[in-house]
Amino acid sequence: MIYYLLMCRSLTAAQRFAAVLDRAGIAAAAIRSPVASPNGCGWCVRVSENRLTDALSALERQRLRPVKIYMMYPNGEYTEVAM
Repeated sequence: MIYYLLMCRSLTAAQRFAAVLDRAGIAAAAIRSPVASPNGCGWCVRVSENRLTDALSALERQRLRPVKIYMMYPNGEYTEVAM
């Protein structure tokens, strides 16, 4: 299964993202980021592929925006997604 990783600036931001998504009915988990990010803290929120648009809309309503977005493939590879 393909997931998207929404990179956050801090653990607190990742927890806030996950809480907003949970309230919107979107399954999300704040996890340590497997992708090294110079702009982030090493925490991200994992969202399934089919819920990315809904997740970004829910976050935007709360004026929250990820630092970067990565696509995580089943084989463990990552690709940055243009925002």
